Order: sequence, then structure tokens, then C-alpha cells
Amino acid sequence: METTIIIIVAVVLVLSVAIKAIFFPPKFPESKTFKCARCAKISTHSDRTVEAWRRGFTKLYCSSCHQKWLQSQPQVKPSGGGCVSVLFIAALLPSAIIGFLKWIV
Repeated sequence: METTIIIIVAVVLVLSVAIKAIFFPPKFPESKTFKCARCAKISTHSDRTVEAWRRGFTKLYCSSCHQKWLQSQPQVKPSGGGCVSVLFIAALLPSAIIGFLKWIV
């Protein structure tokens, strides 16, 4: 019984990833270059600018202007523990699902 449920969950996950990759491929800008919104330099897209374009940003910045902007931003102290929390949840999630399924059956 447990093995069947695990196999079904695994098949559903694999199929959902495959369907997403086939029917919803990642979009890319029409042109390989863009004009920097700050210095007007023509630059090629990087992973950062492609992701910004996918998120709907219309003003894109070259790497040097982006670095200048990053340096002008106040440094935010990381909270720490975010990774540990995610790992803790990821470690307990399969056990919680199996325990829940045993409880309802």
C-alpha cells in the first residue's frame, strides 16, 4: 500500500515536470541585445537580464550599471537560519506525508 502511494506521487511529480517543460518552455527576449536604461550602452543579455525580462521589467541595466546600483544600496544583514529551516522541513515532509496517509487509511 505504501509503495503504491509513493509510486503514484513520484509519477505525478515526474509527469508535472515533463508537462511544464513541454508545454510551457522558458521564454527569451526577441533580441540577444538590449540598450542599458542608465548609460545607453548596447549589451548582450545575461541570465540576470533574461530573468528580469521574464518578470516584466522594461528597464534593463548592463552589468557595470547594475554593479554600481548594488554598491549604492544599503547592505541588509541576512537573517540566517533560512536554509536550516528549509532543510528541516524538507527532511520532515516525507515522514509527515507517510504518517498522515497511514492515519487516514
